[in-house]
Amino acid sequence: MAILVTSWASTMFRRSRSTEGEKPLSSFSCFAKSSTERDARLTTIADLAARTAAYIRNRFDEPVDVVGNSFGGWQAMRLALAHPDLIDHLVLEAPAGLHDRDLSVAPRVFAREETAPAPGPHQQAHAEAYGAYGGGRVDAELAGRLSEIEAPTLLLLGTEDEMAPASAMRTIKAALPNCRFTYVYGAGHGLEYDAPDRVGRLGVFCKFDDDAAWGFSSHCRPGGNIKA
Repeated sequence: MAILVTSWASTMFRRSRSTEGEKPLSSFSCFAKSSTERDARLTTIADLAARTAAYIRNRFDEPVDVVGNSFGGWQAMRLALAHPDLIDHLVLEAPAGLHDRDLSVAPRVFAREETAPAPGPHQQAHAEAYGAYGGGRVDAELAGRLSEIEAPTLLLLGTEDEMAPASAMRTIKAALPNCRFTYVYGAGHGLEYDAPDRVGRLGVFCKFDDDAAWGFSSHCRPGGNIKA
């Protein structure tokens, strides 16, 4: 079972559900009440991670694969630190929380306008929530404890990403003891919208046990579009 922790309705893995051996997907939003309404009782990223942990414990009897996109990737790393027993594999898609960003500037999120979702209130709600939880600043505690995340981790970054700097991703890669860093060419910050099929195929990573986890690369380099 893969748990997708995200701030909007992601298509990651959804278009590859028919792939042989693909795990079921349970989508879990960053927002505690609805796609646009936050729970005022949850005031920190640690609170959100604890809520995700409670959801997993209540729903599943074994560790799950956790996929975290952007703001959700920040939560996923916090979850991996506080509740390592709940996680089998970790997929971080341009995670936030480890780089500074000027929130007054609105960078391009999607590299392909034709596949980008239509603007809606959920996007404004996401931006407001990100700022409210301290987004745009480095989570110093998390940065100092990255080496404690032991789950096999796949780290993704689009080559056209204007929000998550490659330097921050390289810092994560260097700190995590069991991590593969992969670029997705031609994709922006919204990887799952810009390159859903290519990103979805990376889900085979979660089919392997720890000893074989890095055997995924031959499955996800179609036409050389993805650089391992």
